[in-house]
Amino acid sequence: MTSPTRSILLINSPILTVATLRQLVSETGETTALHTAVVADMPARLQTNPTALVIAPSHQLDPAWPSLYAQARFIGLLTADTPLTAPLVGVTYLVVPFTAVQLRPHLTSPRLSHIHTQYQREHNRREKAEAFLDLYKTAFDNSHNIILVLDPQAHIILANEAFWQLHHKLGFTVEQNTHQLRPHDNEAWAQLFAKALVGQPFRQELRTNGHTLALAINPLVSDIDGVTAVAIFAHDITARERTKQDLQRTNLKLQAYVEELAALNNIARTVAKVTDLQAALEIVAELMTTLFRARNTGITLLDETDQTLTVVADYSSHPGEPSPRGLVMPLAGNHSSWLVVKKARSIIVDDPQTSDLTESLHALMRQRRTTSLMIAPLLARGTVIGTIAVDTTDPDRRFTIEETTLLETVAVQIANTIENARLFDEERRMRQQAERQNKDLDAFASTVAHDLKSPMSLMMGFAEMLRDSGATMPADEIEMMAEQIYIGGRKMISIVEELLVLSSVTREEIELVPIAMSAVVEQALSRLAGLLQIYEGEIDMPTEWPVCLGHATWVEEVWVNYLSNGIKYGGRPYQLTLGYTYQAEDMICFWVADNGEGVPQEMESEIFAEFTRLNQARAQGHGLGLSIVKRIVEKLGGTVGIERLPSPTAVSHNPPNNCRFYFTLPVFNLNQF
Repeated sequence: MTSPTRSILLINSPILTVATLRQLVSETGETTALHTAVVADMPARLQTNPTALVIAPSHQLDPAWPSLYAQARFIGLLTADTPLTAPLVGVTYLVVPFTAVQLRPHLTSPRLSHIHTQYQREHNRREKAEAFLDLYKTAFDNSHNIILVLDPQAHIILANEAFWQLHHKLGFTVEQNTHQLRPHDNEAWAQLFAKALVGQPFRQELRTNGHTLALAINPLVSDIDGVTAVAIFAHDITARERTKQDLQRTNLKLQAYVEELAALNNIARTVAKVTDLQAALEIVAELMTTLFRARNTGITLLDETDQTLTVVADYSSHPGEPSPRGLVMPLAGNHSSWLVVKKARSIIVDDPQTSDLTESLHALMRQRRTTSLMIAPLLARGTVIGTIAVDTTDPDRRFTIEETTLLETVAVQIANTIENARLFDEERRMRQQAERQNKDLDAFASTVAHDLKSPMSLMMGFAEMLRDSGATMPADEIEMMAEQIYIGGRKMISIVEELLVLSSVTREEIELVPIAMSAVVEQALSRLAGLLQIYEGEIDMPTEWPVCLGHATWVEEVWVNYLSNGIKYGGRPYQLTLGYTYQAEDMICFWVADNGEGVPQEMESEIFAEFTRLNQARAQGHGLGLSIVKRIVEKLGGTVGIERLPSPTAVSHNPPNNCRFYFTLPVFNLNQF
């Protein structure tokens, strides 16, 4: 915009030429700009460039001139021919020809100076306005936010560069000819636009084409070209929304971590303070079900052969559901558990009702409506000792890798607890065994000392008598002493042999095999042939014996003990009855009854005790031998005892005794082999 100055606008005039006017102006001595224009351009020229004087033919004056004068677009008017018939108020008219003297007052009038000052102020204001306009335009064009002005028909009146760069990504199409906006999501934008046309500003977020826009929509109450417009300010907050979502996810993860840590601490405290391992496992199963929002949690342990898993603990969030505790699951055919055990890694099985990994469990999975399953190995010192499984019936629930990681952490705690409990039990068992062995050793030393002392003293006494007086003793007396020495030696050998058998039973581990009891009994009687020649009596036994499980050499020792006691300490003559009866739980009871006085009732509980000196029992031969019997039979999985019988009657087939000695052994079942 040019600065307002003293200027003259000459409208095309046939009377006054530009050269003549320039000469007149120079004669005034004033600095004045001279402009020319045709009459058609005059109003527009005066709007953009105020002029001090206008010189024009009167017949070409425009009806708009009075308003232009009122707006101070010019201050004087010179007609180039005749005065106006309707002169403007306050306007001085000069009729051509006029002189420089007549022209000069018009160029230097006070009104001209006043108007010039106003022009200068207006010029400064317009410069500032244009500067601000340029600034606003720069901000408008360079704004990253979308600025858009639409008419009610969604034609673009104004749009900045951000809109043109992003409109395709944000789901807009612009008609080339009409500049009409065509949003892809017509329904959403139609609703927004309808709200804006009501006249109330509002803010709203809109998601379109994967972007999120924060909209500020302001209806414009003023008219632009006679049309009410809508100004839309949109900020693409997709990145902010993603950051917000990331923060929310992070917060959820942190919250989950806090819950997981609390659960782990709870499990650790539970495992640490509960002395009962079974109770601890049950509590852990319940905590895991709650932690994973699951339906069931089960803990299994491998058997010694690593071929089967046994459910040892479980918890269900559905009260009344049958517990699978005690269920034995072979690994063969159970692909999911096989993978976990053999590969020592966790797995997730989605849709276990149809998955190949759980083929052998499909019926159970359908019965329980299981939709997702995860299994982790119980790893103790690098060895898999079992599994922990968590399942859900929620159709929208699927376990994640992060959850299996947490399950593995808990599984390690459980495995170490189980292994520590096993080691503790083993250490306690070994300690108790050592204590028992030490106790047995003390009792053994005492028993052996007492048992060997009696025959040894007898032998020493007779030997001393033979040494001192043997030369003068009669032959029959010498023979009697020699016989007593021999008997004492045999007694000592018998005691030593019993101790050796007891020691072997304690040390050796054997496998139960089928044994023919008839052959074992015959071998025992063969060993007692010498004793049977000394004592007179009868032995009644079955013609056929069953086949049982055991160790023939040890079972023979049991029969030798029972039979020798019955022969030596039964009635005179002795009457022994041998027999057997089948019992529940696949056991056979074998027994020996004699016609002796029996064992006093108050001694029955101690008769089989090891290394216990029972004077009456030892006198009758029921001491160390019966302790050997007990240890043998228990090692073979059976029991021993004394059974008190009713008093004999005329119709009773029981021998005339009060009790019988028995032992039990497992029945041989062909299907077991």
